[in-house]
Amino acid sequence: GAVAGLVAATTILHVHLSRQGFQNVFDGLFAIVVLAALERAWSESRRDLFILAGAALAIAQHFYASAHALPIIVLAWIALRFMLEGRRAAERWRDLAAMAFVSAVAAWPQLTLALEHPADWLAPMSRQIQALPAGTEAASPLAFAMAMLARVHDASLAFVSVDMRGSFTPAAPLLPPLAAAAFVVGLVDVARRWREPVAQLLALWIASVVAIGALSEFTPAGQRYPMAVPAAALVAALGASWLVRAASRLGSRA
Repeated sequence: GAVAGLVAATTILHVHLSRQGFQNVFDGLFAIVVLAALERAWSESRRDLFILAGAALAIAQHFYASAHALPIIVLAWIALRFMLEGRRAAERWRDLAAMAFVSAVAAWPQLTLALEHPADWLAPMSRQIQALPAGTEAASPLAFAMAMLARVHDASLAFVSVDMRGSFTPAAPLLPPLAAAAFVVGLVDVARRWREPVAQLLALWIASVVAIGALSEFTPAGQRYPMAVPAAALVAALGASWLVRAASRLGSRA
């Protein structure tokens, strides 16, 4: 926890955004509250935390458009839990219903806007997200696929080695070199523990930010990554913990 907090507090986006007045500074806060509350609620069968997750999920929708990815992450993770846990997961339907009800009530203005004026609701995203990479509108399917893969590549490496662009121009990746190395090790640890709920949440969280970054203009656009800061910090902390344990084991054998 302390390592993750240190990484999050010192990442260049955190420092950069603290000097700006953009509302997407709240993306990381809402993401960590929603996903941490959901995972703890599920593991401890606590309805109050399900309600907290639903309320935070709904309130997040009133802020920056990147928060629209949070319901997708939540639904994908719950679907995974049903696939892996079966009947045990189905027993939580009352808790999930309470979460959905609170979320629907708190998000009602956004839901109304989306239903009655979908073009207006989608406008913030449609202004930034490109359906096709620039210059590939008339290209072959293979050229289009290669262009999209290049964007996914850049959006992924923005965590560790590709400079972020767009509205925020810190001219650096999200993580500094040492934290980036720990992040890569942490990703391996997350992949190794892929059946665990926390690992699945982290993977979905990071994958959603990569997808948003790949579809946005100026890939990788720095303004898409505030939501990823807590996830990147947590994964880097996992990697640092693994490295410390490995060094301890090597030291004990020497």
